[in-house]
Amino acid sequence: MACETLYGCKHVQGAILGESEPAARGIEIHQVLASYIDHLVRTRRATDLEVFDALMKGAGDEAREVLETFRGNHAFDPEKILATELHIALDENFLPIEHPDDDEQIGEYEGTLDLVMVHSLTEAEIDDWKSYYQVIDADTFQSKFYPFLLMCLNPSLERVKFVLEFVRYGASRCAEYTRKDLPWLKELAQRERARQRKLHGLNRSRKLNILAYAEGVNGAAMKKTALDLVEKLPEGTALLPVQTLGELFNLLVRKAGREPAKARKAILSWQDAFPPIERILKHEPGLERAELWRQIRRLKQPLNEKLYQRMAWSPEDDQILRKSYEEGWNGKRKAVRELLRRHPGWQPHSIWGRAAKLGLVRRTLKKARLRSRQPWADDDDRILLTMAGYKNIKFIAKVLYRSESAVRYRLAVLGKSSRVHLEGYARRTLAQEL
Repeated sequence: MACETLYGCKHVQGAILGESEPAARGIEIHQVLASYIDHLVRTRRATDLEVFDALMKGAGDEAREVLETFRGNHAFDPEKILATELHIALDENFLPIEHPDDDEQIGEYEGTLDLVMVHSLTEAEIDDWKSYYQVIDADTFQSKFYPFLLMCLNPSLERVKFVLEFVRYGASRCAEYTRKDLPWLKELAQRERARQRKLHGLNRSRKLNILAYAEGVNGAAMKKTALDLVEKLPEGTALLPVQTLGELFNLLVRKAGREPAKARKAILSWQDAFPPIERILKHEPGLERAELWRQIRRLKQPLNEKLYQRMAWSPEDDQILRKSYEEGWNGKRKAVRELLRRHPGWQPHSIWGRAAKLGLVRRTLKKARLRSRQPWADDDDRILLTMAGYKNIKFIAKVLYRSESAVRYRLAVLGKSSRVHLEGYARRTLAQEL
């Protein structure tokens, strides 16, 4: 899904976006696999393990561990491969944009497909590589959105198969969509796009409106009022998030019809007038982002009001909570209402947290409950046997969405032990040999 905020950050401001460790690992894995498959297409080969091993050397330890599983159980038909890392961008009418990187054409809907294979003129397959620790069903928004993008790009396709491939375990989940599904897939994309815009606009709409008025979007009178308001702000008291500047750029180009070059010039002028948070972090190397936001929130807080208030639970409060939770759902609601009446400064989520701390809440994922009733599939057994002896039962149960007793029973059926081994040795055996 095309994100206006991300576009503004990366392409207008040139901001360097931080990545989490799982995201960095995923990028490494995708780069290795894409380079490897591109090599296979160029050389017309199904496999080339020497090249694959050479590419793996440049990856991190965790990425190499995941890629080892992929190495021995994949072969490709180079004649069927259309592209790797295929970027598709559509406009607001769901028509393909020929040059997505062009500033004059901003994609409304876009995505990057890991691997696209064409089996015939009317059938294609999308492989999406995941390095998750958990195996999930192919029932995500991405599993519906990517086939939709591909069918919009290629009108001759009648059927697209989407495969979620969990590289860590050699397991996969798939879903298929046909051209008859396009109407409701289009509605889904529109609904998610509207939700995305709403989420981005909740916290920045006021800032964005003032900046848009100051740029003359709603007439000369509103421009004068907005500029007067901005000029009255004391120097150094206003900060502009980069996301707000990015959305202002999008507004000036799309709604006001301003040329991208002129819109960029306006954005840079606002950036010079009010320092973005990213600029402060750049010039203050020792200041972390979390600490900066903490200071901003503290400055917003009234002086006579505490920023955080510790909740003091009495034995009587705990007793109310225990007794009410025994009565079921209605009792839980009654407990929350009663405790909020006794302590007006408390919040409902704090009461729920206290109930969990007292052991009154048994957390069971809905997906885990549904999964535990299903028969064991071949992929489940493959993942189970891969981790048996190296991961504990609790970890395996979480990955497979099964109970610990179900995992132990299945291991017994397969003739395997649930004990954790170290480098192929059982702990007791290793201790005796040492």
